[in-house]
Amino acid sequence: MYHIAKSFRLQSMKVVGLNSKESQRNKKAKHPTKRSPCQMVRCGFILHFLRDYFINSSLHGLRYVAEDGRHWAERCIWIFLCTIAVAGALYTSSNIWTRYQTSPTMTVLESTNYQIEYLPFPAVTVCNVYHARWDKAVRFQET
Repeated sequence: MYHIAKSFRLQSMKVVGLNSKESQRNKKAKHPTKRSPCQMVRCGFILHFLRDYFINSSLHGLRYVAEDGRHWAERCIWIFLCTIAVAGALYTSSNIWTRYQTSPTMTVLESTNYQIEYLPFPAVTVCNVYHARWDKAVRFQET
């Protein structure tokens, strides 16, 4: 193990002139852009956040983009389908917005002299989430 690490260190310590064109070309080829550690942490955080959002999203298909064990082709298909769905939603929304802008809804009051006592009270229905017990409701109605 020691010999492998030592030989690796010796091979990686290749001395090249500082101002040589070959040195500059190698640096550009190996490291096209240098990022600071802060940028790398920020990028990693954003990617982790997006992956977590995709996995826990209720939008159908986004989960399959970020799940582990998916083939790259399957991920590409889901990205394509999700993009088409978002584009279709934006297209439909813009058409509806344009239609609303061209013919807005207008509310007109014909008379302001009408007394409030003669206006019918609007029907109000309250739907409870919890179901009532039928036998107790019948007993309550009978009493």
